[in-house]
Amino acid sequence: MSLYLDIFFFEVTEKIQLGVHPTFCRPPDMFLRIGADTESLGAAGGIPAQYCYIVKPIQADSKMSARPPNMIGASKNENVCNCPFYAKFRMTIFASQYNSKMVVIVNYGMGNLHSVLKKLRSCGIEAIVSDDYAVIRNASKIILPGVGHFAMAMNNLEKLHLIETLNECVLVKKTPLLGICLGMQLMANQSEEGAVPGLGWFDAQVVKFNVQNALMYKVPHTGWNQICIEKQSPLMTGITDKSEFYFVHSYHWKTDNKSDILNTTDYEYNFISAVEKENIFGVQYHPEKSHDVGEVLFRNFLKI
Repeated sequence: MSLYLDIFFFEVTEKIQLGVHPTFCRPPDMFLRIGADTESLGAAGGIPAQYCYIVKPIQADSKMSARPPNMIGASKNENVCNCPFYAKFRMTIFASQYNSKMVVIVNYGMGNLHSVLKKLRSCGIEAIVSDDYAVIRNASKIILPGVGHFAMAMNNLEKLHLIETLNECVLVKKTPLLGICLGMQLMANQSEEGAVPGLGWFDAQVVKFNVQNALMYKVPHTGWNQICIEKQSPLMTGITDKSEFYFVHSYHWKTDNKSDILNTTDYEYNFISAVEKENIFGVQYHPEKSHDVGEVLFRNFLKI
């Protein structure tokens, strides 16, 4: 017999199987573990303690079927958690509890999400990965990573209904957002990589590298390179001019709005490698791969 867990997460209700023995389940982008005593709820996968809650067992109906109606992803007698028995719990998670200084890494199916998450956790920074609009709307900081094709990325954001959510957070609520690599490119009006509009937060275009000496300057631009700091910014606190960051990209920004340019980098010619406007920050390089200087940048962003 399998029993089930009712989870109320913000305005979303999901039914998922959960093992009595310590195991993993997944309400929207929050990993939980039930202890063997079936009453204590502990963190799993490094989720901070304030995102964990106490649940109490509900008396189970011994006549429950192995698969209740509308149970998504579970067939009759399916042993999802690889445990022989299940218990039924009811848990309420309030958005206000889950909102405390929460950094959200946006998951839209493209990008080195776990590299960013791992780097943040190594810095002692609490963060979660999510594609849930309710979670993103309650973030105190948002990180938009990305590796891949511009048009595909915009299509994924649209399919997940995240474009409206990001616009609300960034343009209305003024939530600080850091775009990394493709995430920075998506902030522009458009790109040569696909005939779809970008988020349009900056009056800018994304163009492919147009190098003349292809033997010396290979595309994609890959490896360590220096940045020139073009203006003062809290994101650059403790980072010196000519600091080296790690790059992997074939396209770069182009804009006539000089006030938006935070960093430039030379790769046969100067290109824009970081931008800033109000609460919106973007870096073409990968701070999660840039060792100590990348850690400084992440810490600066969290202080903004």
